[in-house]
Amino acid sequence: MSLSEKAYYSYIKTLINKKDKELINSFLPHLDDIISKHLEYNWLPYFKGKLLIATSSDIEIIKQTLFPFIRQKSNEFWAWSLLSEIYKDDDECAISFLCKALTCNSKDEFLVKVRQTLANLLIKKSLFAQAKCEINKIIETKKANDQQVPYEIQSFTSEKWYNETELMQNNSKFYSNNSEIAEDLVYEDLAKKHVGIIEFINKEKGIAYFLIDKQIKGNFKLKRFKLRFRVADIYEFKIQEQDGENEKFYKVLSIKETTNKTNPEMIREFNGTLNLNGKNFGFIDNVFISPDLIANEKLIENKLIKGIAINSFDKKKNKYGWRAIKILEK
Repeated sequence: MSLSEKAYYSYIKTLINKKDKELINSFLPHLDDIISKHLEYNWLPYFKGKLLIATSSDIEIIKQTLFPFIRQKSNEFWAWSLLSEIYKDDDECAISFLCKALTCNSKDEFLVKVRQTLANLLIKKSLFAQAKCEINKIIETKKANDQQVPYEIQSFTSEKWYNETELMQNNSKFYSNNSEIAEDLVYEDLAKKHVGIIEFINKEKGIAYFLIDKQIKGNFKLKRFKLRFRVADIYEFKIQEQDGENEKFYKVLSIKETTNKTNPEMIREFNGTLNLNGKNFGFIDNVFISPDLIANEKLIENKLIKGIAINSFDKKKNKYGWRAIKILEK
């Protein structure tokens, strides 16, 4: 790091500590000029975000500065923790950013402040089991490093709720379940809108599967969205492409009802008589009717049937073909 870069960071930290809004606002245009001329000063957007948080209540301006930077540092706990400061007046969002921070791979001694902030929010929301887990983790970390336990954390251990709450082994599942709001907010502007169809719902697992076209398909947890989903219903999906371990996948950020139509190459209505050919599956107008659909709908051979089919990939035949997903009339 060059001397000039160190000097800038040192000065910005002084401004943040002083909390002098007039001085910070006068410096921000100069900082923008430095950022544009010195792209190698990787941390300037981060510190600009800190300055904006200290002086501005306009979340959109802060997001425009910080979100691209955070996406570059998405594996760092402090990046997500910083964003919790933006949403300090929104407990649900703040909790989500702190949970996302705690999913990052980092040493426990670096996470004490994150856990302490989260514990306070969890207590406020009466999520005592999760709060006790964070408090105990802080105590454990401090003792392991021969450090003093923060007074606030120590005081929690004498409170009634703490002593009446059973200790959980960890909060890993809680972090995972509550990180999605943070992820959706940070990646929202990269998402694209598509009209698609619900092709299957696994009620036991609480998962719905959607289809946009031959390239774009995926699934989402039903509890994430306050809609009553049914097979063959059409929605507008806001999705973002992400890299998985072996292939790309599509994360659903939002879903809303729509009157628009889906790709006609992927969905169509069919009608005709069912031909079983002596087997437990059949065909209607070149549309495959699965054994499950036949059993669930009590379909009878040679009866006139109307339904909805999707263009589905058959792994056994290694090609696309029409498959019924819903019966409309029988």
